[in-house]
Amino acid sequence: MYDRKQLKSQAKSIIKKHYILLVALCLIAAILGSEFTSSISGWTSNTSDTSSEVSDIQSEQIIGGTSSFENVLSSLLSDDAKTANKIAQDKTKEYTSEKEDSSNRFGHTQGIIARIVRSISSGSILITVTNIFMNITKSTSLAMAIVLLIAFLLWLAFNIFIVSYNRVVMRRMFLEAGTYEKVPFSHMIHSYANRKNMRAALAYFKSTIYKYLWALTIIGYPIKSYAYAMVPYILAENPDLKGSEAITLSRKMMKGHKWQLFVLDCSLIGWYLLSAFTFGILDILFINPYITAIHCEYFKWLRTLSKENGLDDIVFLNDTYLYEKADTQTLQVAYADIAEEEKALQGKEIPLTGIQKFFAENFSIWIGTIASKNDYQAIQNTKYRISADHDALEKKTYPVRLNPLYKPSLKKSPFNIQFIRCYTIWSLILFFFLFSFIGWAWEVVLMLVTLGKFVNRGLLLGPWLPIYGTGGVVALLLLARLRKNPPACFCGAIILSGILEYSTAWYLEMAYHQKWWDYTGYFLNLDGRICAEGLLVFGVGCSLVIYLVGPLFDSFVSKRPAKVIIPLSIALLAIFGADVVYSHFHPNAGEGVTGSVEIENTTFITNTNSIPQRKTLS
Repeated sequence: MYDRKQLKSQAKSIIKKHYILLVALCLIAAILGSEFTSSISGWTSNTSDTSSEVSDIQSEQIIGGTSSFENVLSSLLSDDAKTANKIAQDKTKEYTSEKEDSSNRFGHTQGIIARIVRSISSGSILITVTNIFMNITKSTSLAMAIVLLIAFLLWLAFNIFIVSYNRVVMRRMFLEAGTYEKVPFSHMIHSYANRKNMRAALAYFKSTIYKYLWALTIIGYPIKSYAYAMVPYILAENPDLKGSEAITLSRKMMKGHKWQLFVLDCSLIGWYLLSAFTFGILDILFINPYITAIHCEYFKWLRTLSKENGLDDIVFLNDTYLYEKADTQTLQVAYADIAEEEKALQGKEIPLTGIQKFFAENFSIWIGTIASKNDYQAIQNTKYRISADHDALEKKTYPVRLNPLYKPSLKKSPFNIQFIRCYTIWSLILFFFLFSFIGWAWEVVLMLVTLGKFVNRGLLLGPWLPIYGTGGVVALLLLARLRKNPPACFCGAIILSGILEYSTAWYLEMAYHQKWWDYTGYFLNLDGRICAEGLLVFGVGCSLVIYLVGPLFDSFVSKRPAKVIIPLSIALLAIFGADVVYSHFHPNAGEGVTGSVEIENTTFITNTNSIPQRKTLS
């Protein structure tokens, strides 16, 4: 029997059990623009009241709502390229000439994100693309037609591959959360089970198009919205269905229940009103996952009722173990090879002493022989590989192999890197210099492209930037316990990088009374010492270090004899130490050595004086 209070109670129970995951899923949906976008825009518009510049961003720099973008588009459609160019140039000049200060957390005059936003909001991206096709076609009207076609295709791709896909997969994860105590974040890519994710996205997009068409009839839209309400849940369970099949099944399931679901939605109005007083923050922290969980529970109830009533086509919904746990015997048969592999590992464990175990498990530092390290790593990686299947055997996660559409992979990936590993002290020393050199080379190349000349970046004279080396090694050590959870590892890398970069910038400013870099003008910067754009890059970089560069380099180092590795490490440490001592009294300085350096409409920050000066170069 339908019980609205019970559905809400069950939804709260699910959220309590998987709070962080479900909040993260809804937040990702809001960021991607597939759902709950008002939660983000409402929060941003209210927090931006502290800065008039940020208000400008909200009113002028949002795609689809910028007056400059629309004016440029209108001028181009009217074949008035001269006016379009002037509008874009004036708006770009206005953005880049705005004065920023480090107290403004929402800077928007510098950085890649700012460039992208400016190019779109000013309309210059339209002019650039149009000019490209005008040069090719020699026709303004034909060039504009191509630009509009590209814009339509981008809109189509976004709605299929981002919006539709995310809505289906997110509901799949909510349904799994209602049954199991663990829902791996990797299940966001639903192809792990059946490789039908794109088919489901296309099917859902078809239902969206139908609703848009029904909106032309005014009264038809609200009715059909509830008639098609079960489509994403149906596709979440069976992504192999065609769009017409999912729509038909949803209509049959919702027959006689549209008013019931409408009343359920009306009972949630109080939450929406409460949300208005919290500027969308409550949406992010509770309301969005709560309402999604309620709708998932309603679908489960309606699914059960439809099966009891023998509804036509309900046989398409046959993923039994999405709603109930399989018996032990069924699981043992499906995962027989995993159980055998686990038995084979018994008795092969590498015994670790107290201090050896502490450093190996907590910081991935190995104290012992290379041979024992390799054996230990092989066992740990095998355990990690079968850990997901082991959770399924213990009924903690959804049993992928019992999915009706499951197809085992025919080929194993040839690029199998064992990232669960330990590192010797000598490997870490060499890692430090490798990462320091990579960071130095990256910034030198960046300056070469930007300035057109070689610039020895950093405080030191040698070809190394210690902040990169320190960051890489610290990431390997302090994030060791998070390696088995890539999303958590990525977030940890961002936090760790932020702390490291901010503290380093603060120390250098206090010690030398000048800035070696300045993110003033970058979006979400903190005192000009760190910014969101840089931290995202560091997060990706640290992830590459942990999952790719570190393991590959360690494999290379482990194969080299100790009589080569140890002397090389000691020699590099000696040279580096001498450089540190010398540079303390004679720091490397000059144009482009420190700060952010860009050309044309952007700003140079130099350290030729005790306080960094800003100047614009033409």
